[in-house]
Amino acid sequence: MARKPTDIVQLKVRLPEELRWRMEAEAARNNCSMNAEIVARLKHSLLKNEDDARRFAEMLVASLDPAIVNWMISIMGSRVAADLQLHQQTDKGEKK
Repeated sequence: MARKPTDIVQLKVRLPEELRWRMEAEAARNNCSMNAEIVARLKHSLLKNEDDARRFAEMLVASLDPAIVNWMISIMGSRVAADLQLHQQTDKGEKK
């Protein structure tokens, strides 16, 4: 049976001892388990990178000529391309 995105899975990771000590200390400082500390840090790191990438893409799309966006959509033919068009419309104050 395939896993669902909401399933919690166990993962074995090898860490240098010094890093384990530091994570243990941070978990204690934040009054949580090491597992909770690691999960929170991974989530923060991944979400930050996604937010940065999204903001960059939005700035890039806002600077593009609509003809270029339409050309990209015709080539990509994907949800990503449609999102580009949506962001460009939103930047111009048009309805979603």
